[in-house]
Amino acid sequence: MIDGPITRLAFEAYIETQLAPTLRTGDVVILDNLAFHKSEKAAQCLRQRGA
Repeated sequence: MIDGPITRLAFEAYIETQLAPTLRTGDVVILDNLAFHKSEKAAQCLRQRGA
């Protein structure tokens, strides 16, 4: 749980530890235009899962 606004680091940690492990090849992840959604680390993590 995060108390306060989310940061890029918190978002990347969520992607890496919570979301990515649940994904399968071909799954689609939709992100909007928030600045922290443009994280290359998060994108790379999702691509490695085949999403």
